Amino acid sequence: MAAINQITIQSLGTSYRTILLLAGSVARAERAMLEAIQAMDPDELSNEGLFRCAITAAVTATREAPARAQDPDPASSALPLELKRVQRLPADLRHCFVLRILAAFSRADCARLLNLSIPKVDERTSEAARKLAVNLGPDSTVRDLAVFPVPLAAAI
Repeated sequence: MAAINQITIQSLGTSYRTILLLAGSVARAERAMLEAIQAMDPDELSNEGLFRCAITAAVTATREAPARAQDPDPASSALPLELKRVQRLPADLRHCFVLRILAAFSRADCARLLNLSIPKVDERTSEAARKLAVNLGPDSTVRDLAVFPVPLAAAI
């Protein structure tokens, strides 16, 4: 029971926002969080463990989902404008950008989680940043997307 108390409401919210961005829809994000919770050993519960399990589930769910235009997701309308733009990126670019930039994962961790090479992670992260910069305007930078006071990973 003590392990359950170690998972905080704040870390669940932070994890969920990240999973929502990775999954691209509320339904897939919720399934990923439930899968992660069910897959965890109750004696080994931790914020980071739940976060990593949920990331894996979200990425897997996105890969297995049929390719289709993203439908507007009413529940994700609560996201700030900057994160809505991130959510509209193609899944392969969005995954790298969210993990590398917003969640502050290392290049190696991101590559391992996404089954990519490090150069491919760098390429996709850069492409996502370029697409977002175009959407934000000529005077914007990736820092304009820093809507969290600290990287998501640091909050977990």
